[in-house]
Amino acid sequence: VFEADCERIVSQLENCVITVPEENRFFLQVDCEQISRNVLSKRAKNFSTDLLSPELLAGQEAFAYTGDRDFGHTCAGWESIVKLGFFGLRQWVADYAANAPAEKQAFYDGLLRVWDGVLSFLRRAAEVARECGKKEMAEGLLHLAERPPETLYEAMQTILVYYCLQMAFDGTVLRTLGRLDSLLYPFYEKDKDNMIGILRERDF
Repeated sequence: VFEADCERIVSQLENCVITVPEENRFFLQVDCEQISRNVLSKRAKNFSTDLLSPELLAGQEAFAYTGDRDFGHTCAGWESIVKLGFFGLRQWVADYAANAPAEKQAFYDGLLRVWDGVLSFLRRAAEVARECGKKEMAEGLLHLAERPPETLYEAMQTILVYYCLQMAFDGTVLRTLGRLDSLLYPFYEKDKDNMIGILRERDF
């Protein structure tokens, strides 16, 4: 099941439709719902046949419960995510994999495939943003594919991108963005002189 889920996520990252709404400053809009629906339907037939039981349909149609959408609310480890970024999280997994016993290697191999897919997705998203004239967004995404966030903008971008990755690709409901004041203040303190200059240039 885990291997199938890893392959599903990588497929979504490689094939999702990416658009750039004009009002978006930090990240794009992705659409992989049809891909996910097709794959999850196949997964249910193979591993979770109870989800397709006719006895459950009446309750779903009456909105008595929506277990496929509302179960599994989570809180991500935002401190590690913002500190390490996507590149750092991939390296973190690689470090564990290097010392993992043989029986756990398949698990780490699956995780590394997903994180490699994430980094490739960031580069693809950056190219779409560049083509749409979103230079700041594109540069930020490229940086996040190569290193941890360094600026306030990149830290905010990291949070939004991770939220999208977990909600749209992993399919696990993420209900909090963490303590944004604590997470972002170090980046603000480091970057505030630069931010003040940018705001003055834009007459804010």
